[in-house]
Amino acid sequence: LLDVDFDRIFAWEYGGDQVERLSETPFEILTKTSYFVIPASGEPKKCHNPWNFIKAVCKPGDFVVVKLDIDTPVVETALIEQLLEDKSLATLIDDFYFEDHVSKSPMEYHGWGSGPKDHDLARSIQIFAQLREMGIRAHSWV
Repeated sequence: LLDVDFDRIFAWEYGGDQVERLSETPFEILTKTSYFVIPASGEPKKCHNPWNFIKAVCKPGDFVVVKLDIDTPVVETALIEQLLEDKSLATLIDDFYFEDHVSKSPMEYHGWGSGPKDHDLARSIQIFAQLREMGIRAHSWV
């Protein structure tokens, strides 16, 4: 295990067994966590848009790690586009982890399903390249 002591954790998780998940979370993590059991929003002005929390709470010099795995491509794409367009937001984020749900991926047959996807692998590679050019260490997984 990495010995990382986070100052603050913001999490959105809609669905699933929140009682079990939270009851298994260690106390020292719970005291630093804001855990929302509603969906994150991809709309820029909505209060549950994660970028609004980062802009309100984080400051230059903070070490900010973002994991984006909402499993709703339309929301994920909206958040990605906002990040690519907002250079002041980008300067606050150090590491970014994102499971990009691209079209024509083998994962459509092994877990993702065939729901609508907003872009293909070529666009995903462009997105990650742009994020890295903005100074964000951007990582994906499948």
